[in-house]
Amino acid sequence: MALYVLKRILLTIPVLFATALLIFFIFQLIPGDVVQASMTQKLMTLEQQNQMREALGLNKPVIERAGAYAIALLQGDMGRSFRTGQPVLEMLMSQLPYTLILIAASMFVAVLIGIPLGLIAALKRNSAVDSTAMTVAVLGASIPQYWTRRSCPPGTPPGTSGCGSRCALDAPGY
Repeated sequence: MALYVLKRILLTIPVLFATALLIFFIFQLIPGDVVQASMTQKLMTLEQQNQMREALGLNKPVIERAGAYAIALLQGDMGRSFRTGQPVLEMLMSQLPYTLILIAASMFVAVLIGIPLGLIAALKRNSAVDSTAMTVAVLGASIPQYWTRRSCPPGTPPGTSGCGSRCALDAPGY
């Protein structure tokens, strides 16, 4: 069993890598670049724009940038945030404890609610109880995550570790 789990975990690495590259290429289809996007916040001269493109490597061909991105990913370098300038991996790792807490809490609630609902639905097949249990299960799986993770427990100020908005591994500032 442990070998099977290890094998499945190791198989996720190439899938995540391929997904990251696919997203990279999809972002290349969007008109403009990060320099143009930042123009809404900063007024830059054409020379400053070109310097920024040079510094970010945006003047290189897409294939060359994709290769550099792939090599950096394989080395564990996810780049720097355009917003804060911090290393992205460092930002992700700082939120990892909150993400693990959220995963553990959600698994606990899922088991606490899911097993009894499944047992009741199995014992009362094709009844109103079964339909209600199935409805609750589908609604529970369908609730958008921003509804569930944005609310803080009573008395918890937003932005603290007890607040739902800090438990999820999401973009900083959201």
